[in-house]
Amino acid sequence: MKASWERKTGKKIIRFQVDGAGELESHEFISTLEKMGIEHNIVPRYEHWKNGKMEQVFCTIQGRMLAMLTAAQLPLTYWGEAALTAGFLFNLT
Repeated sequence: MKASWERKTGKKIIRFQVDGAGELESHEFISTLEKMGIEHNIVPRYEHWKNGKMEQVFCTIQGRMLAMLTAAQLPLTYWGEAALTAGFLFNLT
């Protein structure tokens, strides 16, 4: 996965930042990151604004997703399709 992302972006991964939820905090995973020379940062739970650029992208996609559902008068059960479409359109622009 690391090689794939670095190849796609043309940039080296130097930091892996997660919230404090715990899904990605196993000892094996953290030691693997350290072996690769990747810094592991944990942002406190419920403080999403500290995630920086990525959180801004999520907010933008969520806003567009809700706008599409509202404009099409669709129920929230279609949020997955709307999120994929919003993400696709975000990447195009």
